[in-house]
Order: sequence, then C-alpha cells, then structure tokens
Amino acid sequence: MENLLPKWMNKRFARIWSIKKKESFTFKWYVEISGDDEKIARVFLSLLRKKGWVKVSTDQKNRRVKIYRLEDPSKIYQKLGQEVRQNENTKNIC
Repeated sequence: MENLLPKWMNKRFARIWSIKKKESFTFKWYVEISGDDEKIARVFLSLLRKKGWVKVSTDQKNRRVKIYRLEDPSKIYQKLGQEVRQNENTKNIC
C-alpha cells in the first residue's frame, strides 16, 4: 500500500485535481495556486511522481520547465484494489 498518499499530500492532490483534472500544469502554477514554499512544492511533486500519482515531462519550448499531469485517482485506487486482492489470494494459497 505504499502508493497511498499521506493526509498532507492527499489534501494537496485533491485541490489540484479539482482544478486541473487531467490538464497539465507547471511547477510555477502549482506554487502560485497552492501557496506552498518552493521547497515544499518540490518535495510534494517529487513524492507524487515516485508514488505514481503524477507523470512528468519536459516542455518542448523550454527544456528547463517540467510539465506535470495528474493520474486519475479512481484508476490508481482500482489498481491498488487489484494488488490487495492478489496479495490476499497469495496468502490463501500458502
């Protein structure tokens, strides 16, 4: 269950999702909309990427700018549910 988000991340994710859904956004946009310090924003977006909740690409016009796109949370939870069922089946076999 390492893909579940802690409360502090879940709150931020929900705010972005309510505004952008699957639209892409930049780091600068996130800092402006969230009011987070840049350091906290970097940690948050990095952890989202590591947990598979956001995809990161590079802006074609300016290679220094990263473009973020949130993953659909319903698909993530569906995948987590499948993993839990597989783990339960594996435990029942043993």
